[in-house]
Amino acid sequence: MCGIFGFVYRERAPRPNLGAAVAALLHRGPDDHGTILDESGEWVCGLAHTRLSVVDLSKAGHQPMASKRTPRHVIFNGEIYNFRELRDELRTLGHVFTSDTDTEVILAAYDAWGPASVERMLGMFAFALWDARDRSLFLARDRLGVKPLYVATSPHGIAFASEVRALMLTGCVDRRLSIDGVATFLASGAVREPYSIIENVRSLEPGTYLEVRAGEQSTKRYWDLSLKLDRTLRREDAVARVAELMSDSVRLRLRTDVPTGVFLSSGIDSAALVATASKHSAQPLRTFTVVLSEKGYDEGPAAARIAKTFGCEHTEVRIAPDEVVARVGRAVAAMDQPTADGVNTYIVSESARASGLVVALSGVGADEAFGGYLNFRRFPWTWWLSGLATLPPGARRGLTRMSGLARLSPEVRRAAALIVTAGDPGAVYGTLRSMFVPGQVERLMARHAANSDASSPVRRAVRVADALARGDLDAEGAYGALDMSNYLLNTILHDTDVMSMAHSLEIREPFLDHRLVEFVMSVPFSVKARGQGNKPLLTSAIPDVPMGTRLRKKIGFTLPFDPWLRGPLRAFADDRLSASTLDRIGLLDRGAVQDIASAFYAGSRSVSWSRIWSLVVLSDWCTRNNVTA
Repeated sequence: MCGIFGFVYRERAPRPNLGAAVAALLHRGPDDHGTILDESGEWVCGLAHTRLSVVDLSKAGHQPMASKRTPRHVIFNGEIYNFRELRDELRTLGHVFTSDTDTEVILAAYDAWGPASVERMLGMFAFALWDARDRSLFLARDRLGVKPLYVATSPHGIAFASEVRALMLTGCVDRRLSIDGVATFLASGAVREPYSIIENVRSLEPGTYLEVRAGEQSTKRYWDLSLKLDRTLRREDAVARVAELMSDSVRLRLRTDVPTGVFLSSGIDSAALVATASKHSAQPLRTFTVVLSEKGYDEGPAAARIAKTFGCEHTEVRIAPDEVVARVGRAVAAMDQPTADGVNTYIVSESARASGLVVALSGVGADEAFGGYLNFRRFPWTWWLSGLATLPPGARRGLTRMSGLARLSPEVRRAAALIVTAGDPGAVYGTLRSMFVPGQVERLMARHAANSDASSPVRRAVRVADALARGDLDAEGAYGALDMSNYLLNTILHDTDVMSMAHSLEIREPFLDHRLVEFVMSVPFSVKARGQGNKPLLTSAIPDVPMGTRLRKKIGFTLPFDPWLRGPLRAFADDRLSASTLDRIGLLDRGAVQDIASAFYAGSRSVSWSRIWSLVVLSDWCTRNNVTA
């Protein structure tokens, strides 16, 4: 896992500072770094890389890495889990290898197969290939967007990086907020791809590659989530196939040359990982659990029982009340873009790295694929009911404005927002997953107008609606596809990457092996849901998951922010939502923010902790990074 940065600018344009890029990304790769500058043509290319050594720890893995056959260089962030199998195939084509790195395999694969090489790669990746011969750049990102890649386009050319902050710190973009990006953040608690929080910066979409020649850009999607159920599938066949794919996914992700462990909660997903990984590991697994003192948030005893069942070397990460402000403050400072989530991942990653781990397996993605959230059950009837409402445009606008009123109950606010959707599945999903509904976003951003598309936190909505209309998806499958394309991508994967790499820790997600995702998403929900407990298809495929874990009530991986914001974090929040801070940023309406804060601290049910916290982190990020509207 690493950090990458690069640019292709016109010959006479001012050039970004490669040394500044290395400094900005050093936390992602503290083991090695390198740069190259190719000034031999009309278009100048600079590449910078910081390395976290995970496979082949020798200097043979230094990047930028040059091809042995062509004048190409590559910089790479991620892991190609099947690189050894690809290397064997490439050897039959005459390629010679001098390292045990997947980076060298990327170069050889591109030499052999060109852009189509990405379709053979199994893993999480974002990489850039510079061809000095025809002055071309090739950027690629993995299928599900596990690894980030941000692109900034200007009159000078194109720049790209693993983090938005690296583009700012190298002078590639101005420190100016994207109003559309902010609107997506307020709508969902995370910036929705392909937007970013900064003007003129966008993410390269998952499953996509970008080619740049003579300043001209062309993008191609090489993979997208299939939206068609296999209604002939028998449950016993589905169980067998999930077991097979899970075993292979975990086996490949245990390929490392560094200490590796598993993030263990009290739930099914991490228990399934531990059960599977134990069969592929010659040594006892190392497991890590966050333990809190607040009632209802402590997963310690249940996680310890799971660890004991599988003979793990278990570590509890305990958070004392007097540590809260310092730990949360460090997590907020680590955010590459503002996010209402992620602090939990920061804390467990910090402790895992301090204990010597370099790689950790995580259960990310299981809920979205296997239907683990309560919203999978809510979505079908909510979608149906919202479709019964037909209102004239004026009434819909009135309801939208009404939903922005400060002291409405969450139920009334959401009901108003759902009626406005008129049964559009993407809009219904966005309402169920909303941080602030459209009326609230408009009131918070009264000084700025965002595009209507940006106020809805939904990607892939049209494809999903079409698949539903054709009968290719059931309603639960539609919700899962939307969650994969939105909440998983924009919140969970983004936060997992940024918060783990803040500590130079690589997190691997076996549930997001694209072969497993493709298969599980093709399984009708009636097959997935048949059995005891939550996610019975998964627990049937991994029968070693203890029965107590299967039947235990689902607890999300959340921290007790409600009592924290009313206690040890109150001063932290008040400072960031003060009138002077908000006026300096020039983004949010001060009165709207004050109404939300007052309602929260008065104990009103109209405002949850996540709403107030999202405004706190947005203000903090803008102040910390000297960004204004």
